[in-house]
Amino acid sequence: MRKVLLPVDGSCYTTKILERAKSLFDSKEVQITLLTVVNTPMHYKYDFEYKNALHHSQKNLENYAEMLSAYQVSTSVVCGRPGVSIVRFAKQNNFDCVLMTRSFQGSAETYHAVSSYVVKKAPFLELLILPEDAQRQYA
Repeated sequence: MRKVLLPVDGSCYTTKILERAKSLFDSKEVQITLLTVVNTPMHYKYDFEYKNALHHSQKNLENYAEMLSAYQVSTSVVCGRPGVSIVRFAKQNNFDCVLMTRSFQGSAETYHAVSSYVVKKAPFLELLILPEDAQRQYA
């Protein structure tokens, strides 16, 4: 069974990447993990804001997991910088594939920084999905 990581950020492209995953993978052949990266606690003025961000992120992941009900799905929320956190999580958990989508949750520079970092630092990366549905294979 292949392990597939789907980093999601709650942008409008999240549902597109979930739909793309369903079209690419048979539910009996993959285990999918939905991952969200939130800022570290020092980025929040108050502790309750950080706890709310964690809670909100986990709830979103649970909702996304319901959209993949035919699949074996797990969820995880980690803290840190997105690119670094995605690569670290993928390496630590021996994923075979990472599916990502461009997001406009932040600036275009943020997207390019995250996706570029993941592509460069994750030699196991099989796919990078863009919102225009362009697919690119990486060795």
